[in-house]
Amino acid sequence: MVAAAAALAAPSAGSAAADVAVRMAGGPGPGGGIGVGEQLVYSVDVRNEGTEPADRVTLTDSLPAGVEPLSVQTSQGNCELGATVTCAFGALEQYGGYASVHITTRTAVEGRWENTASIDTDTEDPNPANNSATVLVDIVGPVPRVSDIGITRRVVRPRGRTAFSFVVSKPATVTFSIQKAAAGPGLGPRG
Repeated sequence: MVAAAAALAAPSAGSAAADVAVRMAGGPGPGGGIGVGEQLVYSVDVRNEGTEPADRVTLTDSLPAGVEPLSVQTSQGNCELGATVTCAFGALEQYGGYASVHITTRTAVEGRWENTASIDTDTEDPNPANNSATVLVDIVGPVPRVSDIGITRRVVRPRGRTAFSFVVSKPATVTFSIQKAAAGPGLGPRG
């Protein structure tokens, strides 16, 4: 899983303010990949690291074109699901008030997709640098599963020998391991 986060620095001593910050993660990142048609869950964590409560905290996440929104769950407040997910958390207490969101999507198109979530509050926030987070996810072509590959076996017995022929119904890399086993008395290895 790849996570992107902004620093969660506490306000300097003597200042009284809210400091909302967001962190985000979602599926394998560069070098990994999720197949087209698979589910991808974005996890977004929102925290108030300030010395004052943060009022009317909201999250906005415009999903990338390569995913289809399926569902959204939040630990606090409510969210609306669509191409842009919006959540209203209400107030987050000072010193670590927290809310989390899980956005379930289905991948639709191959590519490297960037997703950025941002938060806002009605309370003064002197540190806007940590109010957004971005995650990159690689979506690769469909990943074949064993259930998606049809294999037909045909037994051929030319000149007393047994041979097998396999036909693979979809393009895939298939590895076979065939072991010979004795089938009756006196046919096993001698030792």
